[in-house]
Amino acid sequence: MTPSALQLSAKLLKALRLRESPIAAAACLLLAEVLDEGGNAWPGERARLLEESVRLEPGWVNNHESLAWAYLDAGR
Repeated sequence: MTPSALQLSAKLLKALRLRESPIAAAACLLLAEVLDEGGNAWPGERARLLEESVRLEPGWVNNHESLAWAYLDAGR
């Protein structure tokens, strides 16, 4: 994606985080990926977003897997 598309995606996803679950959980999951793709995530932000997604939707598999990878990347 282009930098402008990533910025627009991040803006829209941040607004969706304020919605009810499962929309908020999906927004957190996707926002973590968008920020990572754009190189705009500060250390720990990706894990924090994924933790929020897991908290909101603990029955989902993909958010758990993504969180595990984020923890691995952070040396946790």
